[in-house]
Amino acid sequence: MGWNNPRFNNWRRAFATGFATIVVVGNVSFPIAVTAGIVK
Repeated sequence: MGWNNPRFNNWRRAFATGFATIVVVGNVSFPIAVTAGIVK
């Protein structure tokens, strides 16, 4: 029984979507913070 088991597929997809969203928001926030003057 590995991680590719159908029992875990929904959980893995939700985790991957959430993790990707966090990474994207983090990467997008840096240029916005510099443009807004929050970070010098």
